[in-house]
Amino acid sequence: MIAISILTINECIKYFEKEIEKYSNDAFNKLKLLADDKKIKNNAKALKFIKMLVKELENKNILTLGLDEMETLKTMVKKVPTITFSKKKDDTLQSKIINALGYHSKRGSFYPKYFGKIGIKACVYCNSQYTLSLEKSTFNESGKKQDTLHWVAKFQVDHFYSQIDYPYLSISLLNLYPTCATCNNIKQKKPVNFKLYSDSNTPNPNNYAFSITETSKAEYLIDFNHEKLAITFHDPDKISEESFSEGCLQDLFHIQEIYNTQKDIAAELINKSLIYNDVYKNSLFESFSSVVPHPKQFNRILIGNYDTPEDIHKRPMSKFIQDIAKGLHLI
Repeated sequence: MIAISILTINECIKYFEKEIEKYSNDAFNKLKLLADDKKIKNNAKALKFIKMLVKELENKNILTLGLDEMETLKTMVKKVPTITFSKKKDDTLQSKIINALGYHSKRGSFYPKYFGKIGIKACVYCNSQYTLSLEKSTFNESGKKQDTLHWVAKFQVDHFYSQIDYPYLSISLLNLYPTCATCNNIKQKKPVNFKLYSDSNTPNPNNYAFSITETSKAEYLIDFNHEKLAITFHDPDKISEESFSEGCLQDLFHIQEIYNTQKDIAAELINKSLIYNDVYKNSLFESFSSVVPHPKQFNRILIGNYDTPEDIHKRPMSKFIQDIAKGLHLI
């Protein structure tokens, strides 16, 4: 629900520079070898596509293609032709490209530590579920614990440009979006307008926004029944309330409906806004400044989550809680 600056991504890419360079070189070399694959050589359409793809990717780092580079490549190469070589499952041109690029092996090894380094811990679409990268212990065949650790992804990877149509972008880092299983299974190859990565140094957090309707808030304050609260979600891509909008987060993932199950959290924030007025907050901060030396830390304690836009990807519900808290002038 909020973009990540390319500057952050570039820092992470630099951290894994040698590893990324090796992966990219290996991927390109294996992609070139597809021209010698017997099934592809015997299919003129498949061979022509592979040769064109290799030509367009020459002297490029496949993993670190920029936003404009991906769009240009997509325009030049277009969708992969639908070519099936046999009745065997996944014996297709698309699968051969994905396997040559090593997407599946990176999904289980490199991507978890890469996204862990960026600090993405919540689904980039709904922000309601964890997407975690873990380092877990490994054991040998006899069951003895080993010194080495193994990275595990507790998330799925979605592709902004579908890997079904554009398998040659399947390992490009700026094409990968860490998501929860629910959102990924819903999206599949459907288009989404939200772009996770931005050329701007300070992406706008207000494109998407949560709020409580004033009417429902007034009704809540009568008897403090949180079920009376109504959560709204502003989606800039939602053209009409009466019809489906393609590429819209709300219509695809039912964002407002997800957060209308969290009315108790909204109620807690309203209650806190009534208790913690500016005078009381200042007195508490002064009293506990030795324990909480910075106002930012105090705000996090107050709302029970991160309080700044740049930290939204670090914890589920952070976008929702931040927006509601700001609307209540709690932070």
